[in-house]
Amino acid sequence: MDDVEEIDQAAIADKRAAETMVARTVRRLIDLSLGSVEGAHLGSQNDLLTQFGVSRPTLRQAAKVVESGRLITVRRGVNGGVFASRPVAADVVQAPALFLRLQNIDIVHAHDTVRLLLTHAAGLAATCEDAALRARLAAFGAQVARRAATPETPAEAAETETAIAKLMAEMSGNPALQLFIDILFTFGPFTRWSPLRDMPAADQNERRRLLWHLCDAILTRDAAAAADICGRRSDLAARSLCAGATGGPEGTCQNGG
Repeated sequence: MDDVEEIDQAAIADKRAAETMVARTVRRLIDLSLGSVEGAHLGSQNDLLTQFGVSRPTLRQAAKVVESGRLITVRRGVNGGVFASRPVAADVVQAPALFLRLQNIDIVHAHDTVRLLLTHAAGLAATCEDAALRARLAAFGAQVARRAATPETPAEAAETETAIAKLMAEMSGNPALQLFIDILFTFGPFTRWSPLRDMPAADQNERRRLLWHLCDAILTRDAAAAADICGRRSDLAARSLCAGATGGPEGTCQNGG
């Protein structure tokens, strides 16, 4: 019995040592990638085996972990090897957006968060000096003006709201703000822009009118006006959401905007 326990303890110790070695190799691969430009050749498998002093199975396990995080790309064959890579926003936002969906988060609470983020983003966007981004917003505003008298389908409305949200986030110059807005607009209800589905026609028209004024406020660098208009647009959506949540035409929400 003692011999069996000793064997079990030895096996556990070996497993822990192997896991520790994999974790160390993961960290070294991450450091190697982050210390190189995207696309740089970090070495062949044999090069890395020699550099890290680990076994082939350890390197393969570590490489799978780092590759799943989009920090390296492993290519096979001639001219293959390990290359530095970088995650893109789409890689980063999918998991938290899915988490929100699985948690059955209340759309009213989600909208409260969106309101805070977008209002802040609108004010920051008005300080943007990037000529290319400002040109994109000017083109977007011109399109909004041209389509002012044309009714929008739900899909078109969702596309419009997502476009202005992401453009303001990009113009904010704040990567964290941009990431959180991307996450919330990848979250199921906001990909369909649920707040607009049951909004009265008059409120929908007012939101569209305010959208042009929002673009204008940002382009004229009026941060206070941009934030205020964005908040007013959000309030119209919140009113519709709260009415739906309480079943009444003037429903109220405890945490609503």
